[in-house]
Amino acid sequence: MEWTKVTTWKFADFESWLRDLDSQECWWHEWKELIDLESQRIRNTFCAFANTNGGMIIFGVDNAKNITGVNEDNELRTKIDRIVNANILPAIPINGWDVKIFKIPRKRTKFIYCVYVFPSGYFIKPHVTEHKIYKRGNGENVPIHDGTEIRETFLINKFDPKNISDLERDLAKLNNARFNPDHIDILYLKSLKGYLEDRSAGRNPEFNALSCMLTEIANLYENIKKKQAVGITTGENIGVLDSSSILDDCGRLSSKIDIFLNKFKEVHQI
Repeated sequence: MEWTKVTTWKFADFESWLRDLDSQECWWHEWKELIDLESQRIRNTFCAFANTNGGMIIFGVDNAKNITGVNEDNELRTKIDRIVNANILPAIPINGWDVKIFKIPRKRTKFIYCVYVFPSGYFIKPHVTEHKIYKRGNGENVPIHDGTEIRETFLINKFDPKNISDLERDLAKLNNARFNPDHIDILYLKSLKGYLEDRSAGRNPEFNALSCMLTEIANLYENIKKKQAVGITTGENIGVLDSSSILDDCGRLSSKIDIFLNKFKEVHQI
């Protein structure tokens, strides 16, 4: 369920969706009869959703999908930010979740609270709680114990062809290097290079070409960061952003990223 759609719902829309046979606890939904933010399971669920593809925790619905409702809590957002993140590292940022409230017409003092946890960006996950990393399974939070699975979940699978939209979004952040040189870290580029090198090990010339293209992108990106650092240390951080040298580099960077993505799609037959 798209969160942007949920934010436009009235209670009747929510109730209709809940009654649908396809609406079950799954990879994206979890019912909670009560609001118990002190529960470790709530922290596990926040982490699992943030570490995977996002999801919605619905307070005021029991396991049989009966609408029981909860008492109004005007401090819920503050409590979530303070309590849920108390034992989550790195903390899920305040813009990493959102809340939609429904007043139950036939229970005037009862409410439904839908808390949507957005999938976290590459740079801040995995989130850890109680020394464990969780991913979301079908209706449950699954702890990850194996180092290989961690690598595949948070690094290698990040570049799987089926996740091409994620790759496009992440590399597009490089185009913000002119304004935010730390918007993407060099570890990301190294991980992507590792993915390509793994696939060029069989002497596949196309993946090797992609690896070389990525090296050029990384070098150009680092060059932009260095020029900005020089400008900042000399007190020229405002003017240096608009210097012809950096503007030219950013233009070349954008062009190289476009060429790389087109080649990536071609090699993966997307």
